[in-house]
Amino acid sequence: GRSTGNPQCSLHLRDKKDLAGVGIIFRKGTDGTLIVKEVVGGSSAEECMQIEAGDTLTQVDDVKVSKISIADVSGMILGEPSQTVKLKFSRMVGKTKKKYKVSLKRNVRATLEPTYRVQRDGINTKVTHIHLDCLQEDKSD
Repeated sequence: GRSTGNPQCSLHLRDKKDLAGVGIIFRKGTDGTLIVKEVVGGSSAEECMQIEAGDTLTQVDDVKVSKISIADVSGMILGEPSQTVKLKFSRMVGKTKKKYKVSLKRNVRATLEPTYRVQRDGINTKVTHIHLDCLQEDKSD
């Protein structure tokens, strides 16, 4: 079996010392969408009082992110501390899809390098988890 090399992740994050996020932990939905798993206490995401677990991320600034990887979204949401990032979410309320926008200040410092958990599945290697201390995928097994 030939190796396909490293999975393409947001490795460029490693070069940046001062990164901040907004305090949202995402999980991947079965259809590949990014769903809010939890909001970190004390973060700008919590302070805005609008984001709830189960909401689906649809856009970061002007980029639609329906089926994007968590690593790529991390690279988009993380940025200069105290800069603002605009996020769009949708939420199912009964049978209606409600959309809302928030502008969040990046106030959760990213001090760790991203670490990836890789799952080997026969010939395919895929990254199943990314951990950043300000924006992370579900770490439970």
